[in-house]
Amino acid sequence: LPLLPQSSGPMSDTSCGRRVTLVRDHVAPVHEERELVVEDVHTNGLRVVTLNRPRSLNALSLGMIQTLARFLREWELDPCVGAVVVKGIGTRAFCAGGDIRSMHAKLTAGQKDYPEMFFRYEYSLNRLIHRLAKPYMALLDGITMGGGAGISVHGSYRVATERTIFAMPETAIGLFPDIGATRFLSTVPGHVGMYLALTGARLRGADLLWTGLATHYVPSKRLPRLMEEITHAERVDHRTLNAALSLVSDDPGPSDLASHANDIDRCFSASSIEEILSRLKAEGTPWAEDTTQTLLRHSPTSLKVTFRQMREGKDL
Repeated sequence: LPLLPQSSGPMSDTSCGRRVTLVRDHVAPVHEERELVVEDVHTNGLRVVTLNRPRSLNALSLGMIQTLARFLREWELDPCVGAVVVKGIGTRAFCAGGDIRSMHAKLTAGQKDYPEMFFRYEYSLNRLIHRLAKPYMALLDGITMGGGAGISVHGSYRVATERTIFAMPETAIGLFPDIGATRFLSTVPGHVGMYLALTGARLRGADLLWTGLATHYVPSKRLPRLMEEITHAERVDHRTLNAALSLVSDDPGPSDLASHANDIDRCFSASSIEEILSRLKAEGTPWAEDTTQTLLRHSPTSLKVTFRQMREGKDL
């Protein structure tokens, strides 16, 4: 994918000592209800990004994607920046994905090139996050789906809570798991990645920690303390982030997904969608029947494309 075009980028303060708020494009203080809030208010090098579209479950617009990418490019080179924290406004969602409604509206209005442009910028942002040398922490406190996974799972710290609901639901809407999902779903145990890609199953905090898609589990009531510890550190880096996380992390309890790992491996190690369905039928359990019905409700073409995508992409 081509690199995002260069721009003048956000305003910066080379003294590393001023208490300022950066404001440009889609960026402004929360009370102005802009889509993306970027706070440069900490002299220890911390930068906090808040997705600020609560009515849309913090879904990503093209402007948000472009603006976040500009900040990350600047922060990568700025010695005053030590770490980035990304979170969503409110308690319902971190980020529910890309703004599909807006995309539909653009297409209806005749902007046929809009989807290609949107996804090109989005995928470039995912790559930028994956390659970012500085610590990048996402607080997955609420719904995290599709594009929301793209701006979290590729980062170095992914913090789940009891409110986390994570999924890649693309096969239910005629698409396929994108935003680098072929890579990160291939890192989970056994054939669970194939299962998640095909079914779009929803995961909770314990499931995310078991799969490795989350690096930490923190009860939501402790998130303010986490931010306080990070904010008050003399300098934010991997050491201070790990120290802060160690103070607030907890055991989420058993993973429901893990309890079905053997069932998933038996069924989803098959060599075709048809064989997966056959193996599920042979299982004869309520879990297998529910999984079968889920697959049958999804787009057959999407299932075939996703199956091949996961089989061929896992070794890339």
